Amino acid sequence: MPHEIVQAGNSSLAETMGGLAEELKKHAADESAAAPETFVLIHGLQNFKKLRQEDEFSFSSGESAAISPAAVLQNLISDGPALGIHLIATCATSNNVVRFLGRKTLTEFEMRVLFQMSASDSASLVESPDAGTLGLHRALYYNDREGYTEIFRPYARPGNEWIEEMAGALAARAGRPRATRLLRLPPARRLLSRSRFGRARGSGRFFGALAKFTPKMTAETRIALSR
Repeated sequence: MPHEIVQAGNSSLAETMGGLAEELKKHAADESAAAPETFVLIHGLQNFKKLRQEDEFSFSSGESAAISPAAVLQNLISDGPALGIHLIATCATSNNVVRFLGRKTLTEFEMRVLFQMSASDSASLVESPDAGTLGLHRALYYNDREGYTEIFRPYARPGNEWIEEMAGALAARAGRPRATRLLRLPPARRLLSRSRFGRARGSGRFFGALAKFTPKMTAETRIALSR
């Protein structure tokens, strides 16, 4: 990617969230100043225990204790988008979404993507049981502002260049010479488009597709939230 990327884990979470808090303050102090958009991606929110909402109210020893990562996360969700700081998060289960964010904070996420789950969990997250009947290789996109849902294919076959690059990397790791010939796959059918079809009669759902929400997602990812 052409822009700067900062990766962080649990060991550096407090430092990273502190930096984002300072960035948020700078943007708020001078909203007219030109600044690049910042995108915060949290893959597997449930793996970062310090971001749980209850941690915001925990007591800390020391007079100069910094603001907690959980409190910074709440500020990023509520104030970040208007100041050019956007959050994209994935979470494994509906229960973890409620535990880490709470139902009130969940409403701040305008765009949500759900994979196969129980009808009750689906209704809890998007006020519709439709994600309970998705099956394999399908996802449900929910736009809270515009009030509609769409079912789409979230996976797309990678291009031949990417396949060759990965084959070379795997061969190098195994200490084998790179293959000189690779199977060429036919051009992929365009599964994702911007078109949105009308409401299916009697189904109570919108059917359609998105332009490429994400190149790939892991099997354990069940919910994606975008703010």
